Amino acid sequence: MQIDDVLAPPILAQLPNLKQSFKKAMQIPVENRLEWAAQQLQEVYRDGWFVNTPVGVCGDGESVYAHVVHLKALSKQYFAKSLQKKFSDYAFIHDIQESVAHAVIDGIKRDLNPLFNQRNYILTLDDKAQVENAAFELIAEGENEMRDIWYDYNAKHSDEAQQFNALDKLCVMWRCVDFVKSGKYRYDDFNDYWAYWSAERARNSLHANVADIYEQTLIPVIDSLSQG
Repeated sequence: MQIDDVLAPPILAQLPNLKQSFKKAMQIPVENRLEWAAQQLQEVYRDGWFVNTPVGVCGDGESVYAHVVHLKALSKQYFAKSLQKKFSDYAFIHDIQESVAHAVIDGIKRDLNPLFNQRNYILTLDDKAQVENAAFELIAEGENEMRDIWYDYNAKHSDEAQQFNALDKLCVMWRCVDFVKSGKYRYDDFNDYWAYWSAERARNSLHANVADIYEQTLIPVIDSLSQG
C-alpha cells in the first residue's frame, strides 16, 4: 500500500500523523496486525469526551479499547444469549481501524469526529470513510472472516448489525450516568448528550429493540439524576 495513493493530500495536510501511523502498521507482520491493532486501541481515546464534556481534560477520557469492553458488557446485560457471539465480534472489530486512523491532538490520539470536532480539523464524512477504509484494509489483510463481519456491520443490512449499531450510538449514555453517579461530575456537564439522545430521538432513529431498552432502563435513571 502506498499511503499517498489511498489518502488525499488535503486529508494528510490536516492529519499529518497519519503517514507515520500507517507506516507503523505496515511494519507489523500481516498475521499479527489484527491482534496488534486491538491492543493499540488502549492508546486511542474517544474524541467526544474532549469536545462535549469536561471528562477528557480531567483525565477520565474513555479509550476505544474501554469502549469495546463496555459494549460487550452491555450486550451481555441486555441482549439475548443468541446474539452474544455476533455482538462480541462486532464489538471487537467495529472500531479496529481507529488504531491507525486517528488524529493526534495535544499529544493525545483521538478517534476521528468530523461532525462535532471542527476546531481541530475540517473533514467530511467521506474523508473519514476514506481514511478508515484504508486503515481497515491494511489491518485486516488476510483476515477474511473478520473482514466480512466488519463490512456486515458497516452495511447494516442484518437485524443484528442494526441493533449493535444502535447500541454503539447509545452506549455513551450509560457512561454519562456513571460519571454523574461517581460524584466527580455534575449532571449539567453532559447537557449536550442529554439533549441529543432524548427518548424521542432514539425511538425515531434507532432499532426499536434498543430504543426500548434505553427508554425502559436508562431514561428513568437520567430523569432521576436531572432532579438532583
